[in-house]
Amino acid sequence: KMIREKGYVNKYYLTIVSGNLKKELILKDKMEKDEERNMVKVLPMEDEDGKIMETIARPLKYKNGYTLVEVELITGRTHQIRAHLAKAGYPIIGDIKYGRSDVNREIEKRFNLTTQFLHAYRLSFIGAEEPLEYLIGKDVTGELPPNLEKIKEAIFE
Repeated sequence: KMIREKGYVNKYYLTIVSGNLKKELILKDKMEKDEERNMVKVLPMEDEDGKIMETIARPLKYKNGYTLVEVELITGRTHQIRAHLAKAGYPIIGDIKYGRSDVNREIEKRFNLTTQFLHAYRLSFIGAEEPLEYLIGKDVTGELPPNLEKIKEAIFE
């Protein structure tokens, strides 16, 4: 918890989005939670309300209207990645709240995906205090679950 609160760790996610994202996006906006709908509304930075959220999206591969994206969280707000990418025009496949229903139907029919394609896959430790300083400079990575790996291979191979 201390490592996370002090900003000693960078968090990275893999996702597949609808659309051909060709260059890195640095997204910085404000957000407001709609408790009733359990969704987030993205607001402009000039808005007096809302909490700041910042996301970096790096395209890794794109093909046939889909892009494999590495997402780096600068802030870590609820629904941040999903709302930010959707607002930027690149909704996550399988995301029923922020995604495109036509794409989601196609993906569900083709791959039986019933949840969003979003996977926390890497933690990069950039700082730490006693007794955890041995973590500095280390990365911890996790494989995609088999169902997501199959979808990734089918779309991009």
